Amino acid sequence: MDIVRFRAMGTDVTVHVPDVYHVPDDVGELLADGVQRLISEWESILSRFHPDSALSRFNRTNGHWVDVDPRLAAVLRLADQAFAETHGWFDPYLGEDIRRIGYDLSFEQLTVTYRPLEVSERIAPSESPLTLHATASRARLEPGYEVDLGGIGKGWIVRQAAQWLEQAGLTAFICNAGGDMVCRGMNGDEPWTIGVLDPFAPQATSLTLSVRDRAVATSGTYRRRWMTTNGPAHHLLDPFTGLPTESDVVSCTIVHRDLVRAEVQAKVALLLGFELGQNWLSQQDCDEWVLITSSREVLHQCNSL
Repeated sequence: MDIVRFRAMGTDVTVHVPDVYHVPDDVGELLADGVQRLISEWESILSRFHPDSALSRFNRTNGHWVDVDPRLAAVLRLADQAFAETHGWFDPYLGEDIRRIGYDLSFEQLTVTYRPLEVSERIAPSESPLTLHATASRARLEPGYEVDLGGIGKGWIVRQAAQWLEQAGLTAFICNAGGDMVCRGMNGDEPWTIGVLDPFAPQATSLTLSVRDRAVATSGTYRRRWMTTNGPAHHLLDPFTGLPTESDVVSCTIVHRDLVRAEVQAKVALLLGFELGQNWLSQQDCDEWVLITSSREVLHQCNSL
């Protein structure tokens, strides 16, 4: 049964508990209200679509050292670590380029842009343009860059919501935001069954995964798409060209103990492409992964732990 279903972060958010559990109506209402408030608060901090968010204010600091919200500082630190660990393949400093190609509104408000997809003049940073104070919540961003936390922020927020639900006493549930989810406990006596969507038939699934006490994240070029004067575009940019990736992977799903790391690994593997992506994933700490290519090939692998 769903305790709550609502729109946030440009997607559908649900909290589902096993049908065999009975959550009293008053408890369900308290949980629903709490989750919505928490997610709304985090979205107001991390969203680049809110002009008064902590992130938007930081992006306007023009290269100066500034105090930042400690909650924003924590996510900036995670994003910057992912940038270093992936040698720039996970790049949270693409905000200006994402706006340039037309993704400057929340996706549910974005239908068409008449801006052409021109050749980008972006030079990918060899070193992080972000400097974080070692102890204080202070940071500096090099001029010419904007932070976009879209590749990590949703996972962080869902992770916070799941932790709040556990602290509130739930032991078995799925907290899901548009396919990025935390699965806690069991679905009754069985693991949770999670379907991996078929990119070529969105109402169908390519395969199902059995998940217990893990997170699942999917990155895909088939979902957030819009029209430009050059044809369709999508939101996953190649950090070394500043343009929508032309990877032969259209969907990557990761099962991991941590949703933030699952999001990072899904995005990087997709950008790397089928051959490099599977080799890279085999060296990562995820439990299992699924790659689906533009030629409809499906590869499902479990990493030996």
